[in-house]
Amino acid sequence: QTRHGTLYRLHHGLRDAASGSGRTAEKTLVYCVPAKTGTCGKGGYMTKQRYVWIDVLKLLGMVAIYTGHFIPQAGFLNDFVFRYHVALFFFVSGFFASNYMKKYSLGKMVAKKIKELLVPYVAFGLVTSVLFIVYRLLQGTLPEGYTRKEYFDAVLRCFLGVREDMIYFGSMWFVPCLFLTEIVYYLLKKCTESNLLIVLIAIAFRVAYVEFSRPFVFSANWMLHYMIYYCLGDILFTYYKKNGFSNTKISAFAGTACVIGFIFVLLGDWGALFSWKEMLPVESLTDGVLVRYIGQFVQIGVSFVLIGANIVFAISLSRIQLLGDLGRYTLIYCGAEGIVKKAFEIFTGICISKLGIDLLGSPACTVLWSIVLIFCIYAVIQIVTLWKKRVRCKMLIR
Repeated sequence: QTRHGTLYRLHHGLRDAASGSGRTAEKTLVYCVPAKTGTCGKGGYMTKQRYVWIDVLKLLGMVAIYTGHFIPQAGFLNDFVFRYHVALFFFVSGFFASNYMKKYSLGKMVAKKIKELLVPYVAFGLVTSVLFIVYRLLQGTLPEGYTRKEYFDAVLRCFLGVREDMIYFGSMWFVPCLFLTEIVYYLLKKCTESNLLIVLIAIAFRVAYVEFSRPFVFSANWMLHYMIYYCLGDILFTYYKKNGFSNTKISAFAGTACVIGFIFVLLGDWGALFSWKEMLPVESLTDGVLVRYIGQFVQIGVSFVLIGANIVFAISLSRIQLLGDLGRYTLIYCGAEGIVKKAFEIFTGICISKLGIDLLGSPACTVLWSIVLIFCIYAVIQIVTLWKKRVRCKMLIR
């Protein structure tokens, strides 16, 4: 703190938050903002780091999720994005795990995560369920194979967060799963500081998922599946912050993964690529446990290859401020997906019946419309934010 404001260190450069003067060596990796409310110290500014490329990375992941949920219109892209998009979000969530270890006790950590994850989960779930129930009642129909009682029971079960049993707001299943993942990882880190041991435990979780996976509350079975990504996200990002890697070094490292990823894509036939029965030399080993385990490790490897490709892309786009801003609301995009997708489904149905235009005529169209839908939600968020600011200003004037 100085009497002129807060000095923010950006790797190799200094920037004066109050006057905006000074040098910045890493222009887009980090930017700092003044406090929204309150003050901190004599300078009147709150120190806050935000990695713009991470926001862009989350945006890319959200576009992949929206695209993958256009079934069957996404075609081959559906299989492609499902190789990495959920893993990407668990990986990114792990980036800031160490911060919670330092700042919060277990009780405060749980309370904070309930507020950040479970409250929005229930809120979006209630809004989505009510809207879909009203829509069904207006139509006078129920989903195929459901009686009225079974239908309402199925709606209530959605709030248990079981991935395999969610007829509405199914894209939100990972929120309670992430909540569980973060609590379990917090406990692991409190028990041991050995990163190697934690990685081995995460691998053991993946083995347990292969052998004993059953649908469970809060998608606990999928927590076993995705813990390895969260764990490595924490370890690698902590190493990155400690060593102060530049964008160039990150891009070079992730670029290698990107090249490998394109090779996998060019091979085209994912099923043949993972057909280990044809690759293993000993026939007796091609049935049973070994094949399942090899397949899991291949999945993890391919996921990280594609995540690396997305990191390169995110860094290259991080100079575009709008993309960073768009990436800050991924939880809202996830919660609103069911509603906007249903509205879009009605809209496309009208276009086909009245105009003879198929808006989802190719997999590329699903990517385009995914971007459009996300941007529409972002526009609504900005309108609501602007309205709230005006209301606050009027209250202050009064």
